[in-house]
Amino acid sequence: MRKASANEDVGNLRDYFIVGNPANDAELDRYIADNPKLHEYYDGLGKEELIRKLMLGKMQRSEYTEGSNQEIKTWVEEHPEIKTKIEERIRPAVAGYRSTTRASVHQRRPHGGHEPNGPRQRRPPVAV
Repeated sequence: MRKASANEDVGNLRDYFIVGNPANDAELDRYIADNPKLHEYYDGLGKEELIRKLMLGKMQRSEYTEGSNQEIKTWVEEHPEIKTKIEERIRPAVAGYRSTTRASVHQRRPHGGHEPNGPRQRRPPVAV
């Protein structure tokens, strides 16, 4: 069996997230139709600019989430009575999630929960 190339893998992901999900595709089409100037702006950007904009958004979202999580952790540590209530409340949910996660992964993935194209291969380091 032939292993898919990196470009084919990206194509498969693109198909899954855009073409493979009709609800997202239809919602995106409506958004584009409602915002033609925004679509025109992004359509005029080069690949490197688009990648950098995407990565900037992901970086900012990650930093915001990390900061929010830290604030919440600090606040919870300052209020031990709340921490106890939270732990009691989520303990059953976490236990239930753990028991169902493995089963659902095995049902969704064709190779019993492994990578779709077989086990992930480690790439050799690039010589500089």
